[in-house]
Amino acid sequence: MIEAAINLSLFESANRNSPPPNIEDWETDSKRKQEFVERYQAEFQISTFDTESYLKLYELAEIDLKREKWAKGELPRSYIRRFPFIHAKSFLYNLDAIGNILKVLSKIKGVPQEVIKAKESFTLSFPNLRKVRNSSQHIEDRGRGLGIGQQPLQLKPIDNFFIKATGGVLVLESLNGNCFGSTMDNGEYGEVEISLDSLLIARECIQNVINAFEWEGPPQHRPY
Repeated sequence: MIEAAINLSLFESANRNSPPPNIEDWETDSKRKQEFVERYQAEFQISTFDTESYLKLYELAEIDLKREKWAKGELPRSYIRRFPFIHAKSFLYNLDAIGNILKVLSKIKGVPQEVIKAKESFTLSFPNLRKVRNSSQHIEDRGRGLGIGQQPLQLKPIDNFFIKATGGVLVLESLNGNCFGSTMDNGEYGEVEISLDSLLIARECIQNVINAFEWEGPPQHRPY
């Protein structure tokens, strides 16, 4: 539960701190890249009309610009764009772990009925959790269009704010707002909301399990 809360905080922070590229940054990078090109052009005496050689200089300039920015501590944009996905998947995995714990507890002989209800409530609240998590965990199969038992997926139509596909489409690890989604092993597209609401549902289920038992000792307030 603690890790899920941390994942949510990091996910929301990453979404806030990953603004799209702006025109000012593009112009600054272009100017600096041109400086590298001109330096190489003078060093190797390459004519602007020598298209093939000039393109190679441009490639070297682009590499130099990237390395210069990295040396200053600026992460590649492709890295920054992945942060929300990384934290969303971590939240997904921790949520799934909570579901597994509830499932195991509910099967213990003589367990209070409230534990079974908590497990059922969790499952109803996150109907796609296990399948979305499995698709993320087994992306090597989904990427090849394979589902249960290595059978070819029969892709189903998708119609939401993010994707509209009447003939079905394979989706691997997408973010639709704050919803992490993937094509599941039945060919359907499923999502899990990465949000405070999801965290509170998990917390309530866990708390109901705790309340179902009698405890010795003073009360505890978490996190501490």
